Amino acid sequence: MTATRLLLLLLVALLVGCDAVNDGSTRNTDRVEGSVGADTKKGTWYKVAQVTGTGKKTTETFKISGSEWKISWKTTAAKGKADEFIVILNDKQNPDLYEIIVNVTGTDEDLVFLEGKGQYYLTVTTTQQYSIDIQELR
Repeated sequence: MTATRLLLLLLVALLVGCDAVNDGSTRNTDRVEGSVGADTKKGTWYKVAQVTGTGKKTTETFKISGSEWKISWKTTAAKGKADEFIVILNDKQNPDLYEIIVNVTGTDEDLVFLEGKGQYYLTVTTTQQYSIDIQELR
């Protein structure tokens, strides 16, 4: 077997292994399930909460009534001062359950889709400016 072919097989195995880790099959079923990507859901999105600021913050509790919801976020680093931006989703009814839904450094933005009714709050850790919108599908 040539070195190129062996390298290609290793790369394919690595990619398949990465996909298996990210399929959510090993997650606790009590947790809120989510995915990152484009907004392709059918229905109307209704605003639940919006959070803006700079620095560490714990949001007020928000209630999700629908089974599908999303969190869109954007963070902007000060010129020459990129910092970590971390957002943790906390379940008010089950304080031991939490999910790190964002962990990036510097200027970035994205969208996270989630499923599961309940009462939640976010913990934001950063020195950067940010905006977070929470919406549910009805």
